[in-house]
Amino acid sequence: MNLTSLILENFGRFENFNCSLTSGLNVIKGGNEAGKSTLVAAISALLYGDPKTSDKKIMMSKTWGSEKPLVIKANISDKDFSGVIEKDFDSGKIKFNDQKNDIAIEDKNKIFKIITDSMGFRTVELFEATSCIKQCEITQIGNSVEEIK
Repeated sequence: MNLTSLILENFGRFENFNCSLTSGLNVIKGGNEAGKSTLVAAISALLYGDPKTSDKKIMMSKTWGSEKPLVIKANISDKDFSGVIEKDFDSGKIKFNDQKNDIAIEDKNKIFKIITDSMGFRTVELFEATSCIKQCEITQIGNSVEEIK
């Protein structure tokens, strides 16, 4: 599955954030407290978070002091679908507008199946362990090409 854009509204330090991503490896670089881990958490919440539950970890990510809803949107695509997924964690709404197949899906279980079938990861823990390399893990790898392999 390709994630080609990410929009965050009131997620962590990002009141209004928009970025484009490319297929393949995307490197997120920045100083301490720049929001690198927040972006990983937002992508995890987008793919695996259930907006109809009050997941404390996600709700604690809401921008402090904001009255606006916590919303994550992204353009996603695969060989079988292409469109926009949106999760509103305040209202509990989830929507996937599959533009390739001209359908709108609001059933969280169907959307979750589409994502996990495409990704191949059934849990957020597996996704984060295999798809994300965190700064502390890079320093443990060192400079050895053999260690990276």
